[in-house]
Amino acid sequence: MRGERDNMSDIQEVLSGVSLFRELSERELEELVEQSNLRMVSPGEEVVRFGQPGRFLGIILSGQVEILQAGDGEERQSLATLEAGEFFGEMSLK
Repeated sequence: MRGERDNMSDIQEVLSGVSLFRELSERELEELVEQSNLRMVSPGEEVVRFGQPGRFLGIILSGQVEILQAGDGEERQSLATLEAGEFFGEMSLK
């Protein structure tokens, strides 16, 4: 239980630095972490596909996420690389 609690504190610390959550109290951040679904993503794994309905707000806790745009054929163009503390998917939420 202690390890899980430490992990939650680490996540809460990262979220406190995310611009969307800077105004939240410590208790509000704690509730946000408790109600969140965490997911590990493998290198090269597709998380979101352009044009598909958005169903979540993704927050990068560690590592990087590369934003790619499909080009002609199978070719993809890199648009951006997001780092820990950055987020994606917010514009698709209603």
